[in-house]
Amino acid sequence: MPENHNQPREYDAVLGGQVAPPVDGVVLGGIEGVKRRLASASSEQKIAALADALKYGEAGLKLLIQTLTDVSPEVQQTAENLLFHHRKEPRVKQALHKYNPRLVFECLQTISGYTHNVHTVVISPDGQTIFSCSDDNTIRLWSLSQRQEIYILRGHSKGVSSIAIHPNGRILASGSYDETIKLWDIQTKQELITITAHSGGVHAIAISPDGRTLISGGADNTVKVWDLQTGNLLRTLTGHSGAIYAVTFHPDGQTIVSQSDDKTLKLWHFDTGIKLCTLPTRCSGGRTSLAFSPDGQILVSACRETLKLWDCSTRQELHVLHGYLENIKSLTFSPGGIDSFAISSYGQLLACNSTNQWMILMCDLQEKEQFNTLKKPHDSAYSHCLALIPNQKILVDANLHLLDVWNLNTGRLTTRTLTAHSQNFQSIAISADGETLVTGDSNSIIKVWVLPTREEKLTIDAQSGSILCVAISPDGRNLISGCEDGTIKLWNLQTGREKAIFNGHTDGVYFVAISTDGQTLISGSVDGTIKVWRMP
Repeated sequence: MPENHNQPREYDAVLGGQVAPPVDGVVLGGIEGVKRRLASASSEQKIAALADALKYGEAGLKLLIQTLTDVSPEVQQTAENLLFHHRKEPRVKQALHKYNPRLVFECLQTISGYTHNVHTVVISPDGQTIFSCSDDNTIRLWSLSQRQEIYILRGHSKGVSSIAIHPNGRILASGSYDETIKLWDIQTKQELITITAHSGGVHAIAISPDGRTLISGGADNTVKVWDLQTGNLLRTLTGHSGAIYAVTFHPDGQTIVSQSDDKTLKLWHFDTGIKLCTLPTRCSGGRTSLAFSPDGQILVSACRETLKLWDCSTRQELHVLHGYLENIKSLTFSPGGIDSFAISSYGQLLACNSTNQWMILMCDLQEKEQFNTLKKPHDSAYSHCLALIPNQKILVDANLHLLDVWNLNTGRLTTRTLTAHSQNFQSIAISADGETLVTGDSNSIIKVWVLPTREEKLTIDAQSGSILCVAISPDGRNLISGCEDGTIKLWNLQTGREKAIFNGHTDGVYFVAISTDGQTLISGSVDGTIKVWRMP
């Protein structure tokens, strides 16, 4: 039967038939109908439309990506879940990485073969090999590139509790419940030295940053320090009344930390073995773990369901994190550190984003205690950046494209700007007089706001990728922006005119600061450098 051109065809509902037909059937109104429902004020309609959007290929995926910044967390979550199944597609992966890098994580491989508990896993310095130890008395080597087991080190007569790799990547140390420590040549797979270490078993080992020394903790309540080349005992540290389950070195190599079943942490001077202090953990039983931040300023201890953060300079407990459903057996610091926090200009208040995305924790730094929890509205998202207005108890919270202003005296949200940016916030800064707010987003846009009235004053297109950081000069006349492309730009804060470009970084600039006299600029980048500049 010949086609009647006066009758609508099956796919004419989709943009007049100009777009490829849906994957599995027509949706009433086509892609335009999906767009109309996504523009609705009803979250239920939006969520229903998202599932239909997937039926329109590339055009539908684009709509899903745009919906990641919706004001409703339920709609955001639905878009995340749908996009997660398409995360390997380049455009989707890029969008998810900007929105939340964790969403593009995926399991590359599950390594099986153990029939007993695995206690420790470490990766070689060159990133090519995984080492793991288990209660089956073995240490196993796995190739990351081949994704398979390449060797088994045998020699311990009981379970291997801990392993540590030398900074040069050529020597592996293992501690076992058979009371010994063994050193292995990774290239030849040969045992180099066996050390009789702790009666009752070795529970924890660590190698010093310079690779010269090994420390161990055991069931005999002692910490021992060993010469890594000879295997000779240098000193024994006594003072704990329970088994030692975790040991570590401070990044400078001058302090040893041990965590024991006696509910304490102890800090020791490396060269002399003198005990520096004892910190109460109030936790015992089972495996524990210790980790320093890369700069050595914060120590984290894990025991059972609790994490504790310690200030290494004052040796005071900073914060306790509860809520894990299972015992914490190991931990480490991410290179990026804390995601978002702000400290007041007078050094008394700290605001930090909770791992619960609808909470901001307020802490008094002088009293070293949390004094308030700001409960965010459920149409908010994770706080990308926070700023405290100088000399006022007012907090500005930037989350996705929303801008919230909090009164800290009452703990109430006072103002919300719903259309601050069309893309996610990346940075905010407040002028010294508290009159001006600057915000930067992931689409090169900088906005300048009159803070008392919450009115937008200027919009600047930096054309440099994400605006990763911003700073206002002490006199309030100039603005500095650090960008994803490695450039730093100087702007006139009154007119928005670009005054200068600082080139030199080879990767994103995440930190900028201006000296109090306004003459010097400091910048920090993920290229691993800090640069000092003379202001024009």
